[in-house]
Amino acid sequence: MQSTASVFGHPIHAILIAFPVALFVTVFIGDLFYYRSRDTFWVRFSYVMLWMAAVWTWIAAIPGLIDYFTMPMAAIATYHFANGLAIGVLALAHLRMRKIASVQTPPRVVLPFSLLMVVLIGLQGFLGGELVYRYHMGVLPSGDLAPAAAMRIGNRSGRVSAGPPPSSASTSNSDLLTHASQVFASRCSGCHTIHDVGGDMGPNLTQEGSRHDLAWILAQVKNPRDHRPAGMMPILGLNDDDRNAVAHYIASLK
Repeated sequence: MQSTASVFGHPIHAILIAFPVALFVTVFIGDLFYYRSRDTFWVRFSYVMLWMAAVWTWIAAIPGLIDYFTMPMAAIATYHFANGLAIGVLALAHLRMRKIASVQTPPRVVLPFSLLMVVLIGLQGFLGGELVYRYHMGVLPSGDLAPAAAMRIGNRSGRVSAGPPPSSASTSNSDLLTHASQVFASRCSGCHTIHDVGGDMGPNLTQEGSRHDLAWILAQVKNPRDHRPAGMMPILGLNDDDRNAVAHYIASLK
């Protein structure tokens, strides 16, 4: 689902987070150089890099918080939020520790502290990756891609045909359901489970065809915001063929 805080569909948080990641690693490297060479240049270098890392951490947190409070999120997003908050607070504590001790001759504890920051940044990257790759947070629906761009992506990956999607009028029922299951796996399984496979943000759809008829499912897939305003499902941006195929596939699950 598309990020709330985005530029041309690209999440702003993903753009900004690269800076604190690189800077915290640079702080740790600078501290390593200092304790091997005792050259105070590296102390000053790490101190400046740490300042920049702390500032960029809080700047990157702003669009992340906007997304967190305005988008339906998996439970893991709360861990991502809490770990990011810990990184921001510990960065300020790290700065304070260096300032009180002495910027020129910091205590040895700053080295393991710098390493801790790198570990937390790595954990933050893992949690953020889970949100993107498993739950599709901040992922632009493929229906919003220009046809030429979608064709290039398909040709490069080898997974998507460069031609138009199969039409339900000219495709057998078996082929239609196969195509629908593929669309579901790529676009819906991050939030919904079928037969114990998929995400847990949305309802389990294993027997959805027994609960709702085809018309209800089609309306939900087409425009969930209008169909169920109180729900959390985003607009998927599917084309007509994919939307109809997925609706028939879900309706067949009984």
